[in-house]
Amino acid sequence: MAEHFLDSVPGTVSDVFSRELPPVLTVDPGDTLTVHTLDCSGHLERRRTADETVPRMFDERRGHCLVGPIAVRGAEPGMALSVRLESLRPDAWGFTAAATSDTPLNRRLGIADEDSEWLVWDPSGSCGT
Repeated sequence: MAEHFLDSVPGTVSDVFSRELPPVLTVDPGDTLTVHTLDCSGHLERRRTADETVPRMFDERRGHCLVGPIAVRGAEPGMALSVRLESLRPDAWGFTAAATSDTPLNRRLGIADEDSEWLVWDPSGSCGT
């Protein structure tokens, strides 16, 4: 069994979920894979405020920033795959935003007409707004 690592770099990420995309990696059943992902918007640097502009993986965003696709050797359409997550580790920074735009989800949550909220988080223990 092999161990693989995929980083979020051009050529390993996409901003659409599509079975038409070619795999960026093929693994064998039982292999171990470590993946470093970006936030949903593909920010390449930490944002310190909600209105700060920092570089992103994609200039124009169509959807979430995703690593892959990853193919499993021998898998066929219609088969069920089992994936075991051994650990999840947050990166050194991140943020949470709410009510930033009028979307069906924000309308359902009743926050579409509210002031937006933005929180920078740091898993080392300090948070700020």
